Amino acid sequence: MNAFLEEKLGIRLDETQKNGLEKFYYLDQYDSFYLVVGDTNFDWCTVTSGIWKSDNELILEYTKEYGDGQWHVVLKKTDNGYLFVSNEKTE
Repeated sequence: MNAFLEEKLGIRLDETQKNGLEKFYYLDQYDSFYLVVGDTNFDWCTVTSGIWKSDNELILEYTKEYGDGQWHVVLKKTDNGYLFVSNEKTE
């Protein structure tokens, strides 16, 4: 989990509040967490605007197909792609 969190968010598990971690199964023999689900929670979105706040921070506004209102996500550019900084509903 630390490898995933570091790659996608730039943090380690001990830096989180561990909300929802009780839903995961941990297997000692693999030192890994697993989440068993029946779907992907995939939701189409439409990006309505985007702006570079700085050389390495991108803000995207979007609407979700199955959600009300406008949302915005802040992404930080890295050497390997982007890290999610925040993803919040704006309305």
